[in-house]
Amino acid sequence: MTNIKLTVVQGEELRTLLLPEGSSLLESLRNMDVHVASICGGNGSCGKCRVRVLDGALDITDNDERSVSKDDLGEGWRLACAATLWSDLTIEAEPAREENFSVVVDFSGSFSGAGTLDTTKVAMEKSPISVTDRMRRDGDAPLSMETLRGCSQIVESGASEAFVTRAGGRILRVGRTAGQYAIAVDIGTTTLCFALVSLVDGTVKGRLSAVNRQREYGADVISRIHRAANGELAAIGDVIRRQVAEAARKICDDNGVAPDSVIRMAFAGNTAMLHILLGLSCRTLGVYPFTPVTLDLLHLKYKDIFEGHFTCAVDFLPGLSTYVGADIASGILFSGLLESESPALLLDMGTNGEMAASREGWLYCTATAAGPAFEGGNIEWGTGSVPGAISSVKFEDGEPRIETINGATPVGICGSGVIDATAECLAAGFLSTSGRFEADYRDGVALGLTSAGEKIRFTQKDVREVQLGKSAVRSGIDTLLRTAGLSYGDIGSFYIAGGFGYRLDFESGIAIGLFPKELAGRMKPLGNSSLGGVITYLLDGSAEKRLDAIVQNSSQFELSEDKSFNNLFMENMTFE
Repeated sequence: MTNIKLTVVQGEELRTLLLPEGSSLLESLRNMDVHVASICGGNGSCGKCRVRVLDGALDITDNDERSVSKDDLGEGWRLACAATLWSDLTIEAEPAREENFSVVVDFSGSFSGAGTLDTTKVAMEKSPISVTDRMRRDGDAPLSMETLRGCSQIVESGASEAFVTRAGGRILRVGRTAGQYAIAVDIGTTTLCFALVSLVDGTVKGRLSAVNRQREYGADVISRIHRAANGELAAIGDVIRRQVAEAARKICDDNGVAPDSVIRMAFAGNTAMLHILLGLSCRTLGVYPFTPVTLDLLHLKYKDIFEGHFTCAVDFLPGLSTYVGADIASGILFSGLLESESPALLLDMGTNGEMAASREGWLYCTATAAGPAFEGGNIEWGTGSVPGAISSVKFEDGEPRIETINGATPVGICGSGVIDATAECLAAGFLSTSGRFEADYRDGVALGLTSAGEKIRFTQKDVREVQLGKSAVRSGIDTLLRTAGLSYGDIGSFYIAGGFGYRLDFESGIAIGLFPKELAGRMKPLGNSSLGGVITYLLDGSAEKRLDAIVQNSSQFELSEDKSFNNLFMENMTFE
């Protein structure tokens, strides 16, 4: 078979690889660790994976003609997902703007304690008592191999003292220095968030975030489940494992913390993301009755999963069901939803809309497929929360007044901007309550100009995507409350979690019917409640029991099996 030489220029980097003739260009770029936006997973529908031919040739495909203008086609622009390599080729790949995602790693609230860590210094004077006996206390769990290696290293080094760090009756580490830190991780469908936590005083010493590179395999969780179940589990899993290991090292380096001072890591995320990270089969996640391999609280070791410099314990928080995962259990822990005296509601807004309602010490949970529109997906000028993304829109005298992330030159529209644009078009009379633009605006509404002078438009197709996502979320809320036997008036607090909810103008959400107007005064943004819950787990000695109570005192139901949801979905498609 003939080999093809592919050369890729991205920013200041140049990479070359020999590939078999007939290779997919998008798959080849992934193999070269070159990241281009591909939120549809490579099926040709999003038009984001643009590359420009510098030398050689790529045929113009039907997908190219649908998504790339004639002028750009003439300048050599093509879609990577539609291209096949038949001859030597040099291309330019635009640096992925999504690598600069402005990710929310903040959360509203505080932590209830920092008393889980117990570090004891042990003198190593000569004695007939074994080293391990010096380390153990009555009631301690059996020693792990990692602990035995730590004891052996102390003996080998001839050290005069050792530090034993334990939590919850388990020895986490034996070393020549005191382990003081933990890393909390939230594995989101779109973004990854990390926090470096001091286990001595309970403070967050550092934060780090990044776009989940699995986004190249599809913006939504269903796409990734499907691909993982059809032979790509190892490839997709390797992407996230490498990214987590790199980020964990970086957050330590950025804050001057040695890897051996990190004695715990804890993870939350939706069920599919954690399955892919752990290399667990996703084959039954996407088909009825949507059975996961496990939802348990897991106590593992770093080396069981990742490569790198850490040797710490790794915990995975428990999930409630395939579609109400550990990220929601973590958010419930953080918000105190189960312990709430009055009924409360939690909604985690993103590609999926997971939600829970509490009533008299019981949790009712479900999830709805909100779709990628709220995170910029399937929107003509949609983008993630990157610098230059239009995040706020207001009309004054019929003209848009926009704000962008970091005040940068507009590059597209992110989720909060999409909701604002919809609400403002409704208020201005450009858009009917049925979701149709008036005749003068059939080509959409121009919101701003890119640095190249291109008009960033909010279009009729975009409105339809908003309607689908908004109806899914609102119908889910209505069905959840009915199932829990609650009315809007019963809800004392409405917690809205996630990066999208953190930036969202709630008035715009109410104006388009995304949220019930009756709950206007009770909405409370939580930010990244999943990350906040993981930190709570690391610091609060009662957190494991609280998580067990969340699991034991909850019930989940599928919206697809609820007839009222389907009826509400049709009713809530309008903006009335």
